[in-house]
Order: sequence, then structure tokens, then C-alpha cells
Amino acid sequence: MKISNYVYFQYYSIKLYGNHYTFIHNLIIRIFVLIKFLIMIKAVVFDLDNTLIDFMRMKNTAVEAATKAMIDAGLDFPYSEIRAKIDEIY
Repeated sequence: MKISNYVYFQYYSIKLYGNHYTFIHNLIIRIFVLIKFLIMIKAVVFDLDNTLIDFMRMKNTAVEAATKAMIDAGLDFPYSEIRAKIDEIY
């Protein structure tokens, strides 16, 4: 389904029903859009053992940013204690 068909379908529906969208109408449009995007997917890649992406570096960067954000938001604990607790959990 082309985007132009989707736009035409939506425009034609507005002309038929005015500004009142029904649940079914919204559902049909969402299904058409979902099908369009599912057709575009060519592959799904899983990286289970850090071969393609260095997950540990990303994790450390995210934990560091989260820890600093929590301290900036008012959490009254030292950085090292928060970091140790997060590392213990995750």
C-alpha cells in the first residue's frame, strides 16, 4: 500500500464522515500503517554476546548519566554509593 493510498483513504473517509472518527475507522488506518511498516522490515539482528556492539561500554555510560541525573535531581547519596548499588542490581 502506498502512502498516497493511505492519504487518499483518510481524506475520503473525512469527506464521508465529516470530523467524526469512529473506533473502527481509526483501527483500519492503524492496521494499514502497521502493515506498511512491517513490509519494510528486511532483517532483525540479535547480538547476544557483545560481538557487534560493546554493550558494557553503553551500559557504563548510561549508568553514569543516570547516577549524575539522580544526584542533580536531589538524591542525597554520594556518587560512589549510588553507582555501587546500581552495579549490584544490574
